[in-house]
Amino acid sequence: MSEARSVTGSEKETAKFVDKWINALCQTGSASLYLILIMNLLQHIPRWVKNKYTIVTLVFLLFMLFLDSRNVFNQYHRYREMKNLEKSHHDLTLMNRKLERDNRELQSNHAEIEKVAREKYYMKRKNETLFLFSDGKSAENDRLKQ
Repeated sequence: MSEARSVTGSEKETAKFVDKWINALCQTGSASLYLILIMNLLQHIPRWVKNKYTIVTLVFLLFMLFLDSRNVFNQYHRYREMKNLEKSHHDLTLMNRKLERDNRELQSNHAEIEKVAREKYYMKRKNETLFLFSDGKSAENDRLKQ
């Protein structure tokens, strides 16, 4: 009970080509075991692998996945970079809103101006003495001593 298998034109041509080369090598006496082994392996390759559309599709996919300038790895790198930039943009937007709020507060409230001047720039009124206590921020205190 053997199943009849239809043979395509390209398979016939391949078989003729292989037979021609094997006969030529056998006639010259230089047929090697490796050539026969390769021919046997070629006969056991599934038909769908030999299909030209499969081969073209695989080559196309390999090119697009690994060799193109917009390959998978570059796309992933750009995606990560875009997410980092979006996060940075969000953080900067929040900081910008805070600075705008502080700016409006400083422009409208004189008590806030005095508070910032005293805390940040160590300004004082006439006839006042300023005492600085170290709270671990030695860099700011060192700047004042110089």
